[in-house]
Amino acid sequence: LDRFASLSLTETPFQPEPFNLDGYLDGALRTMRGGPKQRVVIRFDGYAASLARERSWHPSQRVEELPGGGAIVRLEASLTEELRHWILGFGRYAVALEPEELVAQIAEEAQTIVDSLRSSDALESTQLLLFPQPERKTGRTGL
Repeated sequence: LDRFASLSLTETPFQPEPFNLDGYLDGALRTMRGGPKQRVVIRFDGYAASLARERSWHPSQRVEELPGGGAIVRLEASLTEELRHWILGFGRYAVALEPEELVAQIAEEAQTIVDSLRSSDALESTQLLLFPQPERKTGRTGL
């Protein structure tokens, strides 16, 4: 209420617009609304594959079994932060395959996590061996 400068009582009753929650959230993974729906393809391995099979994450979800126990999940959804966090929450057991934009977003977030771990004073240098840095070529010999 501290943002109100003033208010006054009127005789006009409030008439809400008709609202369809399903239409409003169309394309959302759960609750976060985004842009247009896109075809999303995710490969699940290990324990995450069984979770993908057991639960309906989205009404458009289709699951394809892979040899070795993995699964491919296809759905039509908006590319939202909620979708990215959902995929990242499975760690190495979920890999975004499509669309390219989502793959790039997931890769960028994963790189940001690695960079953050590298720069953290809380980690010992031996722990950083988990995330080896690529060798840099300087073009000079003997360095």
